[in-house]
Parts: sequence; structure tokens; C-alpha cells
Amino acid sequence: FFKGIAFAPSDFPTAVRTVENIRMSKVYQRSANELQVEFSSKKRSRVTITISDISGKQVSNLSYLAEAGINATVLNIGGLQKAVYLVTIIDGTEKTASKFVKQ
Repeated sequence: FFKGIAFAPSDFPTAVRTVENIRMSKVYQRSANELQVEFSSKKRSRVTITISDISGKQVSNLSYLAEAGINATVLNIGGLQKAVYLVTIIDGTEKTASKFVKQ
């Protein structure tokens, strides 16, 4: 059914890389001005936590020293408009993300 199209085995992924070092566990709005972000890390490392609007524009950027185990930080979201945002945690080349709605 794919007449004239040839596919090599390497054209299709055989494995999906999962996030090894970080995992987002909770993101919730504590108040009109505060967003609680909880995540786990397998090692002590410097991570970047960003907030982007739905169009992808970065509206906040924070460097955070994550410890091995459970981590929690509170982000100031007082200056953000009511909308849907994406919180992303980046550890080197790995990242994890979660959406939240600013109330």
C-alpha cells in the first residue's frame, strides 16, 4: 500500500527514551501569586525551571539546585495573566513538563 516508497528499519524508532533523572510529581496553584512545583531527581544537579505561555513564549526562568530525592519550590506567578501555561524542568538534555491554569 506504500507503492514507490521504501522504508529502512532505521526509519522507525525502536525505543523511546524516558526521563531518567527528573520526574514532575505535582504542580498546583497555592494562591493567586504562588505556584508550587514538586519533582524528584535521582541526583544533585542544577536544573532550570521555566514557565511558557500556550504560544511557547517563555515568561519566567529560574535556576534551581535540585537535591537527590523529592524537591519542591514555589514560583511567583503574580504577574501572569489568567491563562494556560506550561512549566518545564530541564536537567541537562532531559526535560519534563506539566500544564497549569492560572486562576
